[in-house]
Amino acid sequence: LTNLFPSTLYHYRIRTRDSAGNLALSGGYTFTTKSLINFSRGITPSVDSTYTGYSLTAINNGVINPYGDTATTWRSGESSVNPHWIVFDFGQTKTINNVVIYWAWNSSLSQWMTPQQYQIQYWDGSNYQNITTLVNPSVGNVTDISFASRTTSRIRIYQPVNQGPIGYPTVIWLTEVEIYEIV
Repeated sequence: LTNLFPSTLYHYRIRTRDSAGNLALSGGYTFTTKSLINFSRGITPSVDSTYTGYSLTAINNGVINPYGDTATTWRSGESSVNPHWIVFDFGQTKTINNVVIYWAWNSSLSQWMTPQQYQIQYWDGSNYQNITTLVNPSVGNVTDISFASRTTSRIRIYQPVNQGPIGYPTVIWLTEVEIYEIV
């Protein structure tokens, strides 16, 4: 089902027809869609580096345009010796269980900038702990990562050294990050 609203009660019935053409109609059923709270919006993230001409505001401004270059995407500086990271500090604890990353499109390489490897990490009060490590994820415009709920004040997207996109492993390049609690 598409185009459903969050936190909304929907009523439905099921119609079926057998091979003889007889119609059957079920009783009424209901379901409620999940509530989505995007905690990243409005937070200026911290990063390891930013390539000249790009702005941190593109990371979570609600504009998902992977083709917009510096206007709508963010790219780290190039480094073959240091990892890349993006930190969202909420300023208080939040319970989260979903991170959605929209990757940029590189027109020169004609490919999505999905990294070869990256991690979603949470702050435990003294160190970052891995929630999940994605190795050779499906290359595409979006990665939606759901996990067991974590209560934390910070989330970090961490890309190890030289694990960026194939053909461009020294950067991380995206158009939007959303961090949710789905309830």
